[in-house]
Amino acid sequence: MRKDGREIVVLPVARDNYHTDQERMTDVLAKWMRICEILQEGKIPENIGTASCAFCTKYNVLEARCVGCPIYEETGERFCSATPYPDFVECLRTGHYAHAYEHAKQMYKFLLDLATKRNWIEYERVPDAPVIEDERKRFRNVIAKWEKIVRIFREGKIPTNTDARSCAFCVYYKSRWNDRWSPSAKYDFCQDCPLEHCGPGSLYHRFSYYYVTDNYPEAFRAAKDMLAHLNELYNRRFLARRNVYGVIRCPWCPDTPEYIIRDKQLADFLARHDIELEIEIQSKVIHFVVDKLWREKYGEDTASDL
Repeated sequence: MRKDGREIVVLPVARDNYHTDQERMTDVLAKWMRICEILQEGKIPENIGTASCAFCTKYNVLEARCVGCPIYEETGERFCSATPYPDFVECLRTGHYAHAYEHAKQMYKFLLDLATKRNWIEYERVPDAPVIEDERKRFRNVIAKWEKIVRIFREGKIPTNTDARSCAFCVYYKSRWNDRWSPSAKYDFCQDCPLEHCGPGSLYHRFSYYYVTDNYPEAFRAAKDMLAHLNELYNRRFLARRNVYGVIRCPWCPDTPEYIIRDKQLADFLARHDIELEIEIQSKVIHFVVDKLWREKYGEDTASDL
């Protein structure tokens, strides 16, 4: 479906098996992060109201009409009328999508402040990175870090430990710098890093700026850009000179991107499993499912090592 030349994305209906308002708040934050993401992609969100709101499914029913809802208790107004929500709906209705995005960010910030007051924010820590000698495994560890950050934001949570301690590049090149250090050497431990630098003007600096200012929708966008950049670097460094035999979409995860198949033996193996290969390349990511299928047939060696 399309409207004004834009794709329409329908938000899922909120589930009805929450145990606490904290769980509901996490789901509502995830909803508004998803709305921000849809508008960032130039698409239009639909089903943005009561049906997709975890609070409304409990409190905006029958005679209650918002009584007991944390948003109502905070503002004293029913139907979120004292929040950025009405302005967001009006901008979306009239096709002012840039303004709708700004109001969506304001709504997310309103909910985040409310969650902070009630100590309801869920944090998830990105693990510290080890020192990894193998270059390809080091690259994958960094990609996995940013995939985790993106996933945490999508789940309505806030990632922590997103700095150098969780970056396999930083940990590895800093360890080499410590080995070479001398008072007169003036060795820059970032000079061999594939990202070159993470200072002003870099994707990481943009992510860090929005993260520390609590502008999480923009930090989320920057994290996705960082992940895409890392996948592009990985492809150029390790896969650029290899043949492409096709592209697979995971049969169990229809919403995920396609994955490049660059190994003929793997392509033949997948074809024998009735998984259709497409010729056109649309992504540069190899999914764990491919590794899973490969292990089932051939043992420990994974497809993405080929």
